[in-house]
Amino acid sequence: MASVTNKIRHRESNMELLRIIAMMLVLGVHFCGAALSLPDHKGNPELLSEGDWWKLVVESVTIIGVDLFVLISGYFGIKTSWSGIWKFSLQVVFYSVGIYFVGLLLRIWTMNWTTILHSMMIYTKTFYWFVPAYFGLMLIAPLLNAAIGAMSRRTYTLLLIALMVATFYGGWVCDMKFCNDGYSTVNFVLLYLIARYIRLYFPRHCSTERKLRCLYVIAFVLLLSGIFTTSVFTSIAFAYNSPFVVGASVALLLFFSTLRFQSRVVNMTAASAFSVYLIHMHPLLWIRLKNLIISAAAEMDYAMFGVWCIVLMTAIFLACVLIDQVRIYLLRPLTDVLSLLCEKATDRLCRLLRL
Repeated sequence: MASVTNKIRHRESNMELLRIIAMMLVLGVHFCGAALSLPDHKGNPELLSEGDWWKLVVESVTIIGVDLFVLISGYFGIKTSWSGIWKFSLQVVFYSVGIYFVGLLLRIWTMNWTTILHSMMIYTKTFYWFVPAYFGLMLIAPLLNAAIGAMSRRTYTLLLIALMVATFYGGWVCDMKFCNDGYSTVNFVLLYLIARYIRLYFPRHCSTERKLRCLYVIAFVLLLSGIFTTSVFTSIAFAYNSPFVVGASVALLLFFSTLRFQSRVVNMTAASAFSVYLIHMHPLLWIRLKNLIISAAAEMDYAMFGVWCIVLMTAIFLACVLIDQVRIYLLRPLTDVLSLLCEKATDRLCRLLRL
């Protein structure tokens, strides 16, 4: 992932902090909706219990995490290369396969060759839906970047409007299959183009930045309210292609784009944020984590459970980041050599094809 593997010295800490927040929100949405499941109230608020109301509130805040993560990639731009594709793939395979073998060594589960084979097929037989969707975005990013460079601002604006109409009306309201509730490369393309537009044309550091920050915060709060309100009456409120979800994500991105600070700790932590998703959502770990969350929810009151979730999410995040820093340190020589070999092979192929 180009935006995930950039060197630390090139990172903007304000946006890297947002990347950390985005992954914490992803953890939150998994703890809430994925583990405890959302109420099936069929648009009737009278069927909601007190616990259901809390679930809708938490889900309304945390659902923006995935869109934020993709927006950050678009903000910096994905510079697709064979080396970048290889490193991204190797990181996913490392956790997909590695976690399984660690479990075998600890005798947590038994050998299953079908499971091992599927864990290697990270773009087809995968349990990480985000990985193939983002990989698709990586593949077409050069075309998107070239198109953006060739378009005028007016053309770019009209294109964004057309894509938003297609996504929000066709994909969200009419539930056309091309968008799949936002779980697709199609939605990622829209998010990427929105973020590139912001990077190119929106003011970041100017005399009115304080007013802009207030405006972005107000928009963020209103759009979160929109997510919650729609969740009371419809089951599609938490789709990643919802205009309220996309809008709230964009508002938060705009707010962080106006901040200025540098922190090596933040940059290093953010460099490993993607590993948090790859580790905690591995199916062999997730099923155990999910059962733990369900048990805790049944035994604790709402306040205590909320505190417990925050503590556990923080612990998981920090543990995953530490594991990934070790991975980066140990595998850097191997990934560098393999990336170099991959680039040389690509160059030879291009010469043979006279490209």
